[in-house]
Amino acid sequence: MAACPLSRVHVRPLMARCPHSPSSAGAGAGAASALAARSGTGRWGPGAVVGCATRARYASCRASRIARVSSILLIVASLPDSNAGRSTAMAPTSSEPRTARGPPAAQLSYCDPVARSSAARASSGVSTASQRILRSAATQPSASPQRIALTLGIEEKFDHVLQFTRMYHEKMKACVPLPRIEVKSGPVQENVQQGDRVNLLDFPAPLLHEKDGGRYLGTGHLVITKDPDSEWVNVGTYRIMAQERDTAAIYIGPGKHGSIHKEKYFEKHKPMPVNVVLGGDPLDWFAASCPVPAGVSEFDFAGGLRGAPTQVIRSDITGLPYPADAEIVLEGEIRPGELREEGPFGEWPGYYASPRSLEPFIRVHRVLHRHNPILSCANPARPPHTLTLLRAITRSAHVWEELEQAGVPEIRGVWSHEPGPRQFTVVSIKQRYPGHVKQAGLIASQCFSGGYQNRFTIVVDDDIDPTRIDDVVWALSTRCDPESGIDIQRRCWSSSLDPMIHPDSKVWLNSRAVIEACRPYEWRDKFPEVAETSPELRNRVLARYGRAFFGLH
Repeated sequence: MAACPLSRVHVRPLMARCPHSPSSAGAGAGAASALAARSGTGRWGPGAVVGCATRARYASCRASRIARVSSILLIVASLPDSNAGRSTAMAPTSSEPRTARGPPAAQLSYCDPVARSSAARASSGVSTASQRILRSAATQPSASPQRIALTLGIEEKFDHVLQFTRMYHEKMKACVPLPRIEVKSGPVQENVQQGDRVNLLDFPAPLLHEKDGGRYLGTGHLVITKDPDSEWVNVGTYRIMAQERDTAAIYIGPGKHGSIHKEKYFEKHKPMPVNVVLGGDPLDWFAASCPVPAGVSEFDFAGGLRGAPTQVIRSDITGLPYPADAEIVLEGEIRPGELREEGPFGEWPGYYASPRSLEPFIRVHRVLHRHNPILSCANPARPPHTLTLLRAITRSAHVWEELEQAGVPEIRGVWSHEPGPRQFTVVSIKQRYPGHVKQAGLIASQCFSGGYQNRFTIVVDDDIDPTRIDDVVWALSTRCDPESGIDIQRRCWSSSLDPMIHPDSKVWLNSRAVIEACRPYEWRDKFPEVAETSPELRNRVLARYGRAFFGLH
């Protein structure tokens, strides 16, 4: 491994892998955020510049394919042109400390989707072809079921998000975790900073929201910890705020597996080793974002989804693994009793919910990175945002699986709606016995995949599409008796990100409603029929008059 300065750092959006990459770790999709370029004078550059998550080694991907399968990290308000000034959201104030900006060595530069290693674009503009890609990405959602399907290697066709959720559910059910394989070396070891040479400020830590309390290196990343009492290696996604050359604050919510590991180490008065991966295969990040059960490593879960074991290198500093094909790796430890201010940060519920507070921080002992590494970012904000579709699909599928594992039959669909990807879950069932509705609702609201910060769980009949909010509201309005059909659960699992918890509270509990919006089981056969055209009559009319007659295509 060689020690060399960073010449360029590219920003990698999440969430789809490049389908033509030999290592299946290429293009990403999902983050639209405000970033700023550093100029050679140490001040922010005259305009924001963007990076597509495609490296030169994946040059077989053409621009049209990249535009189709991955979203571009956009800074629409500050794309460079001859008249553009600095992005006001990203321009540092005169009072902003030097440590928040870092030295000028690390540059955010525009990256053409086809020629990853081409010379940096002039700050006065970008190519016409690239502008077309940016405009295309700006008018499309930053994530889609099709892009997530590429990441998961799902090739079957589908035309409905619930159909794709069912596909992922079936893939997850068939997934057998594959133990990770240790290798001796990998591309991430191309460069090393250790000891006094460690400098996190070499990397562009973006200010993702204008009122964030700092710049966040870790948003689309991996945090790797190990249970001190077993061989269980956990991979989570806990936000990380840049602080100084060799320290970074970390926030881990209560009840999360990383938090449980930390508490165990601190109870033994020991520091917790930790590796942080800033950029890598989006499938690893996908797995880390899923509610994988305790005792199962997300690396092994990702290997099962991939169909091939995750290749990792064991750190000789922390003893923990990290992916051999990672972009940037931080190796360090979190010590008991050491706290620094962290936050606030615009989080996935859509608020700066957790106030600035004292949190643990990572002492970084070594940094590894590729040449010209790609830094992954994700940008939560007011929903729907770049992560809500992914969260909705994964959470729905995992709740679906836990319902089936608990023995609840005839689950026809589960959907966690994007404006509330944890707080608003709808379960569709075909009723088979008295109490079936209540059973499904209670389990969905409290199981591991569905319990964290849940607010409303609604159970509907199988004629209701749980993904259609108008269907769900109709069922609520016509099949729910509020006096008997709503149960309130109290003192449930929540977090400091819950905007309904008072900022002075130290107890992060909430209440939640389980709502029955189904025909009453005991007289469901006498419930009024739905006033709608039958499929048989609809087909006869369309066959006689044609779809165009009714404005259908």
